[in-house]
Formats: sequence, C-alpha cells, structure tokens
Amino acid sequence: MSQRNFVSGLLALVMLSLLADSAFTQTRSLPNQNYYAPFTDFYQADYRSAVRDFERGGRTAYQMGTQRYLDSICYWTMTAECYYHTGNYADAIR
Repeated sequence: MSQRNFVSGLLALVMLSLLADSAFTQTRSLPNQNYYAPFTDFYQADYRSAVRDFERGGRTAYQMGTQRYLDSICYWTMTAECYYHTGNYADAIR
C-alpha cells in the first residue's frame, strides 16, 4: 500500500468519525431529561437532595474524551445555586 493511499484512508476514517459524532449530538437533547428531575426538590427548598442529584447528573453529562460538553454548565450552575441557598458559599463559588 502506498503512503498516499494510507493517508487517504486515514483521512476518510477521521472524517467518518467526526460526522458520526456530530450526528449523535444533533439527535441528543442537551441537557438530558435527568437534569430536570432535581428541580422538584429544589423548588421545595430541599437543597441537600437537589445538590446531590445535580452533582450525580453532572457526572453523567456528555463528554468528548476527557472534556466536558456544554450541558455540564447546567448541572454546575444548579449545584452552585443549591450550595448558595444552604449558605455554603465556598462550594458555590467553586
């Protein structure tokens, strides 16, 4: 196999991988439905339960390799909001 054919084949595989990944992200709802479940506890001022569920959900947010995707911001924001309401300002800022 020539070097040119190898490079062309490798480039084709990379392009297919990128297209498959972008097709996946277009069909997936971000954040997913699990994100909305802790809002019941949040609106009932049960911030300890809500923060636990938001943190758990944040660990299941979409990742691209080791990098977090945009939906992580939703979980982080609500986790910080729960910490703020419980007076745990240091964790809220973190």
